[in-house]
Amino acid sequence: MVFWAVVNVAISLIFVLSIKAPLMRAYLILNYVLIVNPTFMWTFFGIAHPRFIPGHGSYEIALIYMALFNLVLCCSFLVLMRLLPRSRFARRHVLAHRINTSEDTGRMVFIAVGLVALGVTGKLVLDSMGALRMLDAGGTGPFLQAVKVLAGFDLLSIVLLGELRLSAKRRQKLLNSVLASVLLISFILAVASGSRSQSVTVLLLGLLAYRDVVLHYRLVVVPVLALVIPVVFMLFPLLGHYRNHNYDLTEALYLLEKTNQDRYEIMLDVVATRLNYQETVARAVDVVQHQGPMGGAVYWNNIVGVIPRLIWEGKPSIDNDSRQIGHMLGIVTVDDTSTSIGLQVVGESFFEYGWLGLWVAVFQALIFTMIHKNLYCPGNRVGMTAYIFVSLYILQRDGYFAVVPGLIWLLIGFILFFGTFAVLMPRRRKPPSNETLPYRFSH
Repeated sequence: MVFWAVVNVAISLIFVLSIKAPLMRAYLILNYVLIVNPTFMWTFFGIAHPRFIPGHGSYEIALIYMALFNLVLCCSFLVLMRLLPRSRFARRHVLAHRINTSEDTGRMVFIAVGLVALGVTGKLVLDSMGALRMLDAGGTGPFLQAVKVLAGFDLLSIVLLGELRLSAKRRQKLLNSVLASVLLISFILAVASGSRSQSVTVLLLGLLAYRDVVLHYRLVVVPVLALVIPVVFMLFPLLGHYRNHNYDLTEALYLLEKTNQDRYEIMLDVVATRLNYQETVARAVDVVQHQGPMGGAVYWNNIVGVIPRLIWEGKPSIDNDSRQIGHMLGIVTVDDTSTSIGLQVVGESFFEYGWLGLWVAVFQALIFTMIHKNLYCPGNRVGMTAYIFVSLYILQRDGYFAVVPGLIWLLIGFILFFGTFAVLMPRRRKPPSNETLPYRFSH
């Protein structure tokens, strides 16, 4: 088991150093933390998932499959990066958008604030539909996805404001004050929704928005983060209590204090349980070995999900029945009807197809290639805003059973968001025919 964990580390390290795409690097590092790291946690510190079965062969098979999956993924990415062209849409609407060269920082901040207000309004509408809070997310209707798109405008504005402060020559005080205010508002709303992922996402967006400061003062920032990160991990049990006790923050704080665990013990517990996907992948391997693969029907959601409910009123719910998966894998108790279990892309592909699930790595490489080819453009405000936002969306997904509809809705959101700026900002003088664009896509 340790041998295959080391093999995975070697493969990840080779491609992290050789592939310059931040999305691919982040994915490989995240996969290490979630699936490989539990091996070392158990081997060197004796820390493991409560359901861990020492010596069971499924863990080793899971690590072997992950090594092959990452090899196929990275090699496919390198090949597709050479074969696939950049889209004309990206050249026209990413490179040439007027946000990229405008120095009217005040106007852009004003528009961004308006879009933040629209995002907050969207979240309030979701709350009225019963689709904001995690355990009450039962909202339906033909316009639900459209409202969810608008509800993400506050987070999208954070990314754009961060890119503006990195490149704008004026109004830095205005940018910093507005950015800090939007971060605070978004964090409060994320906590109020009971979403751990949304809360952590806001914190990550804050770090990315000030990445120049983090890098410049890294000798100070790194020790500070080492002290702060264990406190951030306390959000996991806190929000769990908050959701399970009718969103009563006072009760949640009381229960957190009652656990008698310090922040470091809580961090280790979170790493061993909620951030331990090796257990779910290994149990998916075990199920497939005894019952056979599930057949991949869940991936049809990528086609069904594209059809709007406005056209297909009786369209079935798009999900992978993650609560039932938890029972199939034996991870949650019989009486637990609220806990959902994610498999990650690696585990999901094996669960659905067995060893043939390696084709999903090629599909994933195609998605990564399209994102990197068409959006990654350092110094370009529109390109980097979209790249960061869609990368976080991809990295947060527990599987690809409905990734295509999600990406389509993200594209619609980008068109609405950046289209607002295109309409409300003054047009630039058209450059002479021999004038080249100031940005180039990065390889």
